[in-house]
Amino acid sequence: MSSSQAKPNTTSSSELIFLKTFDEMTFFVERSVITKSITIKNLLDDGCADGGGIIPIHNVNGKTMSIVINYLTKHAELPNESNEIKAFDDNLTQGFSDLKIIDFGSELSRN
Repeated sequence: MSSSQAKPNTTSSSELIFLKTFDEMTFFVERSVITKSITIKNLLDDGCADGGGIIPIHNVNGKTMSIVINYLTKHAELPNESNEIKAFDDNLTQGFSDLKIIDFGSELSRN
């Protein structure tokens, strides 16, 4: 299987976290963004990165992880109670009615 990669933001001085989904997609995400996810924050705190510093995300495919990262990035940029973030959330979840998805709001760290 070949590995797809999302390119890191080279202008940021923030620490990058490496995630790999079950379909071998690798993502480089700033720690300040990805730790908005309580689940991934707990994985980091528990030292779950493999020998190469990559955190395996076994139950998530690359397409879903991309959506989650987009969600976390937007929530890291904007205040949670803003009209813009509410509109973003509404737009993001449209079309998910027939899919089993996590409740992003309950997953989001409020720190």
